[in-house]
Amino acid sequence: ETYEFLINDFMWDGDIANPVVLNTGSSYSCGDPHWGMTNIIGDETNPFGTIDYAFGMIFPTNNNQITINLASGIYSPSIFGNCQYNMEVFPIIMSSNINLIGQGEEATILDAEGTGGVILMENCQNNIISDLTITGGLCESPCNGGGGINLTGSNPNLTNVTISGNSADYAGGMRVRSSNPI
Repeated sequence: ETYEFLINDFMWDGDIANPVVLNTGSSYSCGDPHWGMTNIIGDETNPFGTIDYAFGMIFPTNNNQITINLASGIYSPSIFGNCQYNMEVFPIIMSSNINLIGQGEEATILDAEGTGGVILMENCQNNIISDLTITGGLCESPCNGGGGINLTGSNPNLTNVTISGNSADYAGGMRVRSSNPI
């Protein structure tokens, strides 16, 4: 059965059920680009430079779910702070067993700045996205919609996530196909 929701802007303030159980794997931090993109440690003291780089440094499995703790700040493809380049790559292409946890909806912002969609999830399971804002997504033809989040066959747990300021030919905020986000 195929079903689809078309959503523009919304706020989700739910609860994560049993976060300790879902966060049983390793925990990595990424954020401040001052550490650059060559950091191979990925801990709180030496975080990865971008979410994209962090994804290339991890290997999540059903038995090793990975939580990426995002520091406060704006994750974007352009200038970040004091003329430092964040160089985040959009869309963020999620895989199963990866969690993105920010520091709060007003503190951690994923901003694609109109370069593409913000988050793409295809056939992803065991994901939590929480405590962040998703904005600046743009999905134009031949895009399948969902400037903020595009879900296909995925069931993420969304908690304290603001999705606003995104656009698409349809479903600017979130497109949900054959998915059941919580």
